[in-house]
Amino acid sequence: MKITRRDLGVLMIIAGIIIAFLGWKMSFEPNQEEIETLQNEQAQLKKDIEELQPIVDAAPKYEKLIKQYQQDLEDIMKEFPADVWQEDNIMYVVELLKELNVEISSFSANPASVTKTVAGAGSFANKTYTLKTASLNFGYAADSYQDAKDFVNYIYSDEEHKRAVNTVSFKFDKNSGEINGSVQVSQYVITDGSKEYKEHELPDDNLGIESECIFGETEESEEE
Repeated sequence: MKITRRDLGVLMIIAGIIIAFLGWKMSFEPNQEEIETLQNEQAQLKKDIEELQPIVDAAPKYEKLIKQYQQDLEDIMKEFPADVWQEDNIMYVVELLKELNVEISSFSANPASVTKTVAGAGSFANKTYTLKTASLNFGYAADSYQDAKDFVNYIYSDEEHKRAVNTVSFKFDKNSGEINGSVQVSQYVITDGSKEYKEHELPDDNLGIESECIFGETEESEEE
């Protein structure tokens, strides 16, 4: 079979068409798959943006609330002492006797013990907050019911420490006209480890040894 120049030309055209088709097919199909993948990713990103947009719009409000929360927490922490020692309790009795018309006939205090520990979160993640509670127990005598009430109210008015009255008792002595009773108080301490304990300043006098003691006059002073 003899191939003419004309037939050869036709075959070359057909071969060119086949090669072009194969090249187009080999390049188009992978690109089409990549285009479809990109389109799917773009659709998902658009959905994510639509969901996140309200959060982005509200971000200034959240930031303001976070700052306010941080400030509120710092203000609360400032209201509580970092710790409480026994000398603080002794000087508190001295303060009560100085400010109120009551006699403290007895007093006992338990050291502060850990009530709860809370781990911080968010911007406070590196802090651990510890709540401690100490108990104070008073035996007292007052000239009148009002003096006894003033005693209880004074405990709650303390700005330096956070105290709460758990129980209080009143007993009227018909012979002397005095009010006698007891008061049980809880004292609260909060610390995050960064607050320093503020040591209470003790007087130079040896309280309870000289003629005047924190619970009134000793037998020695009465004899004088």
